[in-house]
Amino acid sequence: MPTNAKPSKLAIVEKFEADLRAARLKLAQAKQAFHDESKRNQSRRERETGKIVLRLIGEGKLDASSVAIIAEQIREHCCSPKAVAAFRGSVFED
Repeated sequence: MPTNAKPSKLAIVEKFEADLRAARLKLAQAKQAFHDESKRNQSRRERETGKIVLRLIGEGKLDASSVAIIAEQIREHCCSPKAVAAFRGSVFED
C-alpha cells in the first residue's frame, strides 16, 4: 500500500469516534474536578463561618435569641448521630 494512500472512510469514522470518546472522558474528569473543588470551597466557607459564629458567641457579641435561632437550625438539620454528637457540650446543645 502506498504511503500517500488516503485512509478509508471507516478508518476516519473510527478515528473520530475514538477522539470523541477521549473528549467525553476529559469532560467527565473536568466536571468531577470542578465538583470536588466546589465541595472543598463550600466546606471551607462553612468551617470559617462556624469559627466566626463560635467566636462571636464566646465574646458575647451575639444575643441569646440569635444563639437560640442557630441552635434550633442545627437541631433541625443535624440528622446523623455523628452530627448530633459533634454539638454535645456546646452552646447549641439542649
